[in-house]
Amino acid sequence: MSILKKLFLAIIYAVIFIAYKIRTFLFTAIRNSMPADESPMKSGDTFYDANLKARELWEKNKDSLLKKAVKRRCPFCNSDEYDIAAYTQDGYELACCKVCRMVYIPRYLPAAVWDEYSVENPFLDEANMETIGMSAGGEVFERDKERFGFYLKNIRKFKSGGKLLDVGCFTGNSLVVARDLGYEAYGLESRPLPVEFAREKRGFDVRQGKAEDLGSVFPGEKFDVITLWETLEHLADPGGIIRSLSDALNPGGILAVTTPNWDNTEIHLLKEHCFHITGSGYLMLGHINLFSPRHLIEFLEKYGCRTVDWKTHFSSNYRNMYNYWTMHYERIDSYANYGKTPGTNWRNEQEKKIHLQTENLIAKLYGPLSYAENLMKLGPIMLVISKKG
Repeated sequence: MSILKKLFLAIIYAVIFIAYKIRTFLFTAIRNSMPADESPMKSGDTFYDANLKARELWEKNKDSLLKKAVKRRCPFCNSDEYDIAAYTQDGYELACCKVCRMVYIPRYLPAAVWDEYSVENPFLDEANMETIGMSAGGEVFERDKERFGFYLKNIRKFKSGGKLLDVGCFTGNSLVVARDLGYEAYGLESRPLPVEFAREKRGFDVRQGKAEDLGSVFPGEKFDVITLWETLEHLADPGGIIRSLSDALNPGGILAVTTPNWDNTEIHLLKEHCFHITGSGYLMLGHINLFSPRHLIEFLEKYGCRTVDWKTHFSSNYRNMYNYWTMHYERIDSYANYGKTPGTNWRNEQEKKIHLQTENLIAKLYGPLSYAENLMKLGPIMLVISKKG
Protein backbone atom coordinates (compact mmCIF):
# COMPACT_ATOMS: atom_id res chain seq x y z
CA MET A 1 0.00 0.00 0.00
CA SER A 2 1.38 3.41 -0.98
CA ILE A 3 2.34 6.13 1.50
CA LEU A 4 -0.62 8.27 0.37
CA LYS A 5 -3.06 5.46 1.01
CA LYS A 6 -1.57 4.81 4.42
CA LEU A 7 -1.93 8.53 5.13
CA PHE A 8 -5.60 8.43 4.17
CA LEU A 9 -6.18 5.43 6.44
CA ALA A 10 -4.56 7.41 9.24
CA ILE A 11 -6.90 10.37 8.54
CA ILE A 12 -9.97 8.12 8.62
CA TYR A 13 -8.88 6.59 11.92
CA ALA A 14 -8.15 10.08 13.27
CA VAL A 15 -11.67 11.30 12.38
CA ILE A 16 -13.25 8.34 14.15
CA PHE A 17 -10.90 8.73 17.11
CA ILE A 18 -11.64 12.46 17.46
CA ALA A 19 -15.38 11.71 17.36
CA TYR A 20 -14.81 9.12 20.07
CA LYS A 21 -12.86 11.61 22.21
CA ILE A 22 -15.57 14.27 21.80
CA ARG A 23 -18.15 11.72 22.89
CA THR A 24 -16.04 10.73 25.91
CA PHE A 25 -15.50 14.35 26.87
CA LEU A 26 -19.21 15.14 26.67
CA PHE A 27 -20.22 12.05 28.60
CA THR A 28 -19.73 12.67 32.30
CA ALA A 29 -22.78 11.02 33.83
CA ILE A 30 -22.76 8.10 36.20
CA ARG A 31 -23.03 4.48 35.05
CA ASN A 32 -26.58 3.23 35.18
CA SER A 33 -28.15 0.25 33.47
CA MET A 34 -30.46 1.10 30.62
CA PRO A 35 -33.06 -0.89 28.72
CA ALA A 36 -31.90 -2.31 25.40
CA ASP A 37 -31.92 0.07 22.48
CA GLU A 38 -33.57 -0.94 19.25
CA SER A 39 -31.43 -2.33 16.46
CA PRO A 40 -30.25 0.02 13.68
CA MET A 41 -31.70 -2.62 11.30
CA LYS A 42 -35.48 -2.79 11.15
CA SER A 43 -37.90 -5.72 11.06
CA GLY A 44 -40.66 -5.70 8.47
CA ASP A 45 -38.27 -5.20 5.56
CA THR A 46 -38.34 -8.19 3.19
CA PHE A 47 -34.56 -8.41 2.87
CA TYR A 48 -34.11 -8.01 6.62
CA ASP A 49 -36.70 -10.67 7.50
CA ALA A 50 -35.29 -13.10 4.93
CA ASN A 51 -31.78 -12.78 6.28
CA LEU A 52 -33.03 -12.95 9.86
CA LYS A 53 -34.68 -16.33 9.34
CA ALA A 54 -31.73 -17.58 7.30
CA ARG A 55 -29.33 -16.55 10.08
CA GLU A 56 -31.42 -18.37 12.68
CA LEU A 57 -31.42 -21.52 10.53
CA TRP A 58 -27.67 -21.22 10.03
CA GLU A 59 -26.99 -20.91 13.76
CA LYS A 60 -29.15 -23.97 14.37
CA ASN A 61 -27.41 -26.10 11.72
CA LYS A 62 -23.92 -24.52 11.63
CA ASP A 63 -22.00 -27.23 13.49
CA SER A 64 -23.29 -30.10 11.36
CA LEU A 65 -22.88 -28.11 8.13
CA LEU A 66 -19.31 -27.02 8.79
CA LYS A 67 -18.33 -30.69 9.23
CA LYS A 68 -19.11 -31.04 5.51
CA ALA A 69 -16.76 -28.23 4.51
CA VAL A 70 -14.07 -29.12 1.97
CA LYS A 71 -10.55 -27.72 1.82
CA ARG A 72 -9.07 -25.84 -1.10
CA ARG A 73 -5.74 -24.24 -1.90
CA CYS A 74 -5.05 -20.55 -2.37
CA PRO A 75 -7.02 -19.47 -5.48
CA PHE A 76 -4.19 -17.15 -6.54
CA CYS A 77 -0.98 -19.22 -6.23
CA ASN A 78 -2.26 -22.72 -5.31
CA SER A 79 -0.30 -22.88 -2.06
CA ASP A 80 -1.83 -24.73 0.90
CA GLU A 81 0.14 -22.80 3.54
CA TYR A 82 -1.61 -19.98 5.32
CA ASP A 83 -1.95 -17.97 8.52
CA ILE A 84 -5.30 -17.36 10.18
CA ALA A 85 -6.16 -13.69 9.60
CA ALA A 86 -9.47 -13.79 11.51
CA TYR A 87 -12.62 -15.83 11.96
CA THR A 88 -15.76 -14.85 10.10
CA GLN A 89 -18.96 -13.92 11.90
CA ASP A 90 -20.49 -17.24 10.84
CA GLY A 91 -17.70 -19.57 11.96
CA TYR A 92 -15.22 -19.92 9.09
CA GLU A 93 -11.44 -19.49 9.12
CA LEU A 94 -10.24 -16.47 7.15
CA ALA A 95 -6.80 -17.28 5.79
CA CYS A 96 -3.90 -15.20 4.50
CA CYS A 97 -1.69 -17.19 2.11
CA LYS A 98 1.91 -17.37 3.33
CA VAL A 99 3.25 -17.28 -0.23
CA CYS A 100 1.25 -14.54 -2.03
CA ARG A 101 -0.73 -12.94 0.87
CA MET A 102 -4.09 -13.49 -0.86
CA VAL A 103 -6.95 -13.55 1.67
CA TYR A 104 -9.50 -16.34 1.27
CA ILE A 105 -11.57 -18.96 3.10
CA PRO A 106 -9.75 -22.30 2.84
CA ARG A 107 -12.62 -24.55 4.00
CA TYR A 108 -15.97 -23.88 2.36
CA LEU A 109 -19.33 -25.57 1.80
CA PRO A 110 -19.61 -26.94 -1.77
CA ALA A 111 -22.70 -26.21 -3.87
CA ALA A 112 -24.04 -29.75 -3.36
CA VAL A 113 -24.24 -29.16 0.41
CA TRP A 114 -26.07 -25.87 -0.13
CA ASP A 115 -28.51 -27.57 -2.51
CA GLU A 116 -29.22 -30.26 0.10
CA TYR A 117 -29.60 -27.63 2.82
CA SER A 118 -32.06 -25.68 0.64
CA VAL A 119 -34.20 -28.79 0.10
CA GLU A 120 -34.33 -29.38 3.86
CA ASN A 121 -35.23 -25.71 4.41
CA PRO A 122 -37.51 -24.58 1.54
CA PHE A 123 -37.60 -21.09 3.06
CA LEU A 124 -34.08 -20.43 1.78
CA ASP A 125 -35.23 -20.64 -1.84
CA GLU A 126 -38.35 -18.65 -1.00
CA ALA A 127 -36.25 -15.95 0.68
CA ASN A 128 -34.01 -15.66 -2.35
CA MET A 129 -37.00 -15.46 -4.66
CA GLU A 130 -38.73 -12.77 -2.58
CA THR A 131 -36.04 -10.39 -3.74
CA ILE A 132 -37.26 -10.72 -7.35
CA GLY A 133 -40.15 -8.35 -6.79
CA MET A 134 -37.87 -5.95 -4.92
CA SER A 135 -35.32 -5.87 -7.74
CA ALA A 136 -37.92 -5.28 -10.45
CA GLY A 137 -38.92 -1.80 -9.34
CA GLY A 138 -38.84 0.85 -6.68
CA GLU A 139 -35.76 1.85 -4.72
CA VAL A 140 -33.78 -1.32 -5.49
CA PHE A 141 -34.21 -0.86 -9.23
CA GLU A 142 -33.27 2.81 -9.03
CA ARG A 143 -30.14 2.00 -7.01
CA ASP A 144 -29.22 -0.72 -9.49
CA LYS A 145 -29.68 1.67 -12.41
CA GLU A 146 -27.27 4.10 -10.79
CA ARG A 147 -24.74 1.40 -9.89
CA PHE A 148 -24.78 -0.42 -13.24
CA GLY A 149 -24.87 2.91 -15.05
CA PHE A 150 -21.63 3.89 -13.32
CA TYR A 151 -19.99 0.57 -14.25
CA LEU A 152 -21.18 0.53 -17.86
CA LYS A 153 -20.34 4.17 -18.56
CA ASN A 154 -16.77 3.37 -17.56
CA ILE A 155 -16.81 0.34 -19.87
CA ARG A 156 -18.07 2.49 -22.77
CA LYS A 157 -14.73 4.32 -22.77
CA PHE A 158 -13.22 1.11 -24.16
CA LYS A 159 -16.15 -0.65 -25.88
CA SER A 160 -19.24 1.41 -26.70
CA GLY A 161 -21.41 -1.33 -28.20
CA GLY A 162 -21.69 -4.94 -29.35
CA LYS A 163 -22.77 -8.16 -27.65
CA LEU A 164 -22.71 -7.98 -23.84
CA LEU A 165 -23.12 -10.91 -21.48
CA ASP A 166 -23.78 -10.40 -17.77
CA VAL A 167 -22.89 -13.50 -15.77
CA GLY A 168 -25.14 -13.80 -12.71
CA CYS A 169 -27.64 -11.27 -14.04
CA PHE A 170 -30.51 -12.17 -11.63
CA THR A 171 -33.68 -10.47 -12.96
CA GLY A 172 -31.80 -8.39 -15.52
CA ASN A 173 -31.51 -4.90 -14.01
CA SER A 174 -28.01 -4.63 -15.43
CA LEU A 175 -29.30 -5.75 -18.83
CA VAL A 176 -31.92 -2.99 -18.81
CA VAL A 177 -29.16 -0.41 -18.34
CA ALA A 178 -26.92 -2.06 -20.94
CA ARG A 179 -29.73 -2.12 -23.51
CA ASP A 180 -30.49 1.54 -22.86
CA LEU A 181 -26.82 2.33 -23.51
CA GLY A 182 -26.89 0.56 -26.90
CA TYR A 183 -25.53 -2.92 -26.10
CA GLU A 184 -27.06 -6.16 -27.35
CA ALA A 185 -27.60 -7.64 -23.90
CA TYR A 186 -27.61 -11.31 -22.86
CA GLY A 187 -27.63 -12.93 -19.43
CA LEU A 188 -26.60 -16.07 -17.58
CA GLU A 189 -28.32 -16.89 -14.27
CA SER A 190 -28.35 -20.07 -12.19
CA ARG A 191 -31.81 -19.75 -10.59
CA PRO A 192 -34.92 -20.57 -12.64
CA LEU A 193 -37.37 -17.92 -11.40
CA PRO A 194 -35.15 -14.91 -12.12
CA VAL A 195 -34.44 -16.40 -15.56
CA GLU A 196 -38.16 -16.70 -16.21
CA PHE A 197 -38.75 -13.12 -15.06
CA ALA A 198 -35.95 -11.67 -17.22
CA ARG A 199 -37.22 -13.56 -20.26
CA GLU A 200 -40.97 -13.11 -19.95
CA LYS A 201 -41.25 -9.71 -18.27
CA ARG A 202 -38.27 -7.99 -19.86
CA GLY A 203 -37.72 -9.86 -23.11
CA PHE A 204 -34.02 -10.68 -22.65
CA ASP A 205 -32.20 -13.76 -23.89
CA VAL A 206 -31.25 -15.03 -20.43
CA ARG A 207 -30.23 -18.66 -20.10
CA GLN A 208 -30.09 -20.81 -17.01
CA GLY A 209 -26.72 -22.06 -15.83
CA LYS A 210 -23.82 -21.37 -13.52
CA ALA A 211 -20.73 -19.43 -14.55
CA GLU A 212 -18.84 -22.67 -15.15
CA ASP A 213 -21.59 -23.75 -17.60
CA LEU A 214 -21.01 -20.82 -19.96
CA GLY A 215 -19.46 -22.92 -22.76
CA SER A 216 -22.37 -25.36 -22.85
CA VAL A 217 -25.14 -22.81 -22.34
CA PHE A 218 -23.81 -20.45 -25.05
CA PRO A 219 -21.98 -22.99 -27.25
CA GLY A 220 -19.57 -21.39 -29.69
CA GLU A 221 -20.81 -17.85 -29.01
CA LYS A 222 -18.43 -14.94 -28.55
CA PHE A 223 -19.05 -11.62 -26.83
CA ASP A 224 -17.58 -8.13 -27.01
CA VAL A 225 -18.19 -7.41 -23.30
CA ILE A 226 -18.60 -9.80 -20.38
CA THR A 227 -19.49 -8.49 -16.94
CA LEU A 228 -19.23 -10.20 -13.56
CA TRP A 229 -20.80 -8.01 -10.88
CA GLU A 230 -20.06 -8.94 -7.23
CA THR A 231 -19.77 -12.64 -8.12
CA LEU A 232 -16.08 -13.59 -8.16
CA GLU A 233 -15.87 -13.45 -4.35
CA HIS A 234 -18.44 -16.27 -4.12
CA LEU A 235 -16.73 -18.77 -6.47
CA ALA A 236 -14.75 -21.78 -5.23
CA ASP A 237 -12.71 -21.88 -8.47
CA PRO A 238 -12.41 -18.24 -9.60
CA GLY A 239 -9.49 -19.05 -11.92
CA GLY A 240 -11.49 -21.61 -13.88
CA ILE A 241 -14.34 -19.14 -14.28
CA ILE A 242 -12.11 -16.30 -15.48
CA ARG A 243 -10.49 -18.67 -17.98
CA SER A 244 -13.89 -19.64 -19.45
CA LEU A 245 -15.02 -16.00 -19.60
CA SER A 246 -11.80 -15.00 -21.35
CA ASP A 247 -12.30 -17.81 -23.86
CA ALA A 248 -15.80 -16.49 -24.63
CA LEU A 249 -14.52 -12.98 -25.48
CA ASN A 250 -13.79 -11.77 -28.97
CA PRO A 251 -10.21 -10.51 -29.50
CA GLY A 252 -9.99 -7.10 -27.89
CA GLY A 253 -13.13 -7.81 -25.87
CA ILE A 254 -13.72 -6.35 -22.43
CA LEU A 255 -14.03 -8.31 -19.18
CA ALA A 256 -15.29 -6.13 -16.31
CA VAL A 257 -15.33 -7.40 -12.73
CA THR A 258 -16.49 -5.91 -9.43
CA THR A 259 -15.69 -7.44 -6.06
CA PRO A 260 -15.10 -6.33 -2.44
CA ASN A 261 -11.79 -4.55 -1.98
CA TRP A 262 -9.55 -6.11 0.71
CA ASP A 263 -7.63 -2.82 0.92
CA ASN A 264 -10.81 -1.03 2.01
CA THR A 265 -10.68 1.02 5.22
CA GLU A 266 -13.74 -0.53 6.90
CA ILE A 267 -12.72 -4.12 6.14
CA HIS A 268 -9.27 -3.55 7.63
CA LEU A 269 -10.63 -2.07 10.83
CA LEU A 270 -13.69 -4.24 11.46
CA LYS A 271 -12.54 -7.58 9.99
CA GLU A 272 -14.95 -10.24 11.31
CA HIS A 273 -17.48 -7.54 12.25
CA CYS A 274 -17.63 -6.31 8.65
CA PHE A 275 -20.58 -7.16 6.39
CA HIS A 276 -18.17 -8.38 3.68
CA ILE A 277 -16.46 -10.95 5.95
CA THR A 278 -18.81 -13.93 5.87
CA GLY A 279 -18.28 -17.49 4.73
CA SER A 280 -21.84 -18.62 4.15
CA GLY A 281 -23.86 -15.46 3.68
CA TYR A 282 -26.58 -17.48 5.42
CA LEU A 283 -28.54 -17.65 2.16
CA MET A 284 -25.75 -18.92 -0.10
CA LEU A 285 -22.00 -19.34 -0.39
CA GLY A 286 -20.48 -16.16 1.01
CA HIS A 287 -17.36 -14.13 0.35
CA ILE A 288 -14.72 -16.85 0.16
CA ASN A 289 -12.27 -14.82 -1.99
CA LEU A 290 -11.16 -11.37 -0.81
CA PHE A 291 -9.01 -9.77 -3.49
CA SER A 292 -6.75 -6.79 -3.07
CA PRO A 293 -6.44 -4.64 -6.22
CA ARG A 294 -2.99 -6.11 -6.88
CA HIS A 295 -4.24 -9.67 -6.62
CA LEU A 296 -7.27 -9.11 -8.84
CA ILE A 297 -5.32 -7.27 -11.56
CA GLU A 298 -2.61 -9.94 -11.66
CA PHE A 299 -5.27 -12.66 -11.49
CA LEU A 300 -7.03 -11.37 -14.61
CA GLU A 301 -3.73 -10.93 -16.46
CA LYS A 302 -2.89 -14.56 -15.70
CA TYR A 303 -5.81 -15.54 -17.95
CA GLY A 304 -5.05 -13.15 -20.80
CA CYS A 305 -6.99 -10.04 -19.74
CA ARG A 306 -4.86 -6.91 -19.34
CA THR A 307 -6.24 -4.22 -17.04
CA VAL A 308 -6.99 -0.93 -18.80
CA ASP A 309 -8.70 0.87 -15.91
CA TRP A 310 -9.70 0.31 -12.30
CA LYS A 311 -11.30 2.32 -9.54
CA THR A 312 -13.35 1.90 -6.38
CA HIS A 313 -16.97 2.74 -5.68
CA PHE A 314 -19.43 3.30 -2.83
CA SER A 315 -18.57 4.37 0.71
CA SER A 316 -17.30 2.65 3.81
CA ASN A 317 -19.79 2.62 6.66
CA TYR A 318 -18.16 5.15 8.96
CA ARG A 319 -20.95 4.74 11.50
CA ASN A 320 -19.97 1.07 11.77
CA MET A 321 -16.36 2.09 12.29
CA TYR A 322 -17.34 4.49 15.06
CA ASN A 323 -19.41 1.79 16.78
CA TYR A 324 -16.50 -0.61 16.52
CA TRP A 325 -14.13 1.92 18.04
CA THR A 326 -16.53 2.62 20.93
CA MET A 327 -17.15 -1.14 21.37
CA HIS A 328 -20.84 -0.93 20.52
CA TYR A 329 -20.47 -4.01 18.34
CA GLU A 330 -24.20 -4.71 18.52
CA ARG A 331 -24.88 -1.51 16.53
CA ILE A 332 -22.73 -2.62 13.59
CA ASP A 333 -24.69 -3.57 10.46
CA SER A 334 -23.63 -7.16 9.80
CA TYR A 335 -25.20 -10.54 9.08
CA ALA A 336 -24.44 -11.62 12.64
CA ASN A 337 -26.59 -8.81 14.06
CA TYR A 338 -29.77 -9.55 12.10
CA GLY A 339 -32.55 -10.03 14.62
CA LYS A 340 -30.44 -9.06 17.60
CA THR A 341 -31.40 -6.15 19.81
CA PRO A 342 -28.41 -4.15 21.06
CA GLY A 343 -27.67 -4.99 24.66
CA THR A 344 -27.72 -2.78 27.73
CA ASN A 345 -24.49 -1.02 26.82
CA TRP A 346 -25.86 2.47 27.44
CA ARG A 347 -24.80 3.62 30.86
CA ASN A 348 -27.54 6.26 30.93
CA GLU A 349 -29.72 8.36 28.65
CA GLN A 350 -27.06 11.04 28.27
CA GLU A 351 -24.52 8.60 26.89
CA LYS A 352 -27.12 7.21 24.49
CA LYS A 353 -28.07 10.69 23.28
CA ILE A 354 -24.47 11.78 22.74
CA HIS A 355 -23.56 8.55 20.99
CA LEU A 356 -26.47 8.82 18.54
CA GLN A 357 -25.74 12.52 17.92
CA THR A 358 -22.13 11.61 17.13
CA GLU A 359 -23.37 8.95 14.69
CA ASN A 360 -25.44 11.65 12.97
CA LEU A 361 -22.44 13.98 12.84
CA ILE A 362 -20.34 11.25 11.21
CA ALA A 363 -23.15 10.62 8.71
CA LYS A 364 -22.84 14.25 7.55
CA LEU A 365 -19.17 13.61 6.71
CA TYR A 366 -19.94 10.65 4.41
CA GLY A 367 -19.79 12.74 1.23
CA PRO A 368 -16.28 14.20 1.57
CA LEU A 369 -14.89 11.05 3.24
CA SER A 370 -16.30 8.82 0.50
CA TYR A 371 -14.95 11.10 -2.22
CA ALA A 372 -11.47 11.05 -0.68
CA GLU A 373 -11.62 7.30 -0.05
CA ASN A 374 -12.46 6.49 -3.67
CA LEU A 375 -9.95 9.05 -4.94
CA MET A 376 -7.34 6.99 -3.09
CA LYS A 377 -8.92 3.78 -4.48
CA LEU A 378 -9.76 2.49 -1.00
CA GLY A 379 -13.54 2.21 -1.43
CA PRO A 380 -15.38 -1.01 -0.48
CA ILE A 381 -16.09 -2.22 -4.04
CA MET A 382 -13.50 -2.20 -6.80
CA LEU A 383 -14.24 -2.15 -10.53
CA VAL A 384 -11.53 -3.61 -12.76
CA ILE A 385 -11.91 -3.28 -16.54
CA SER A 386 -9.61 -5.54 -18.55
CA LYS A 387 -9.07 -6.19 -22.23
CA LYS A 388 -8.39 -9.52 -23.88
CA GLY A 389 -5.10 -9.77 -25.70
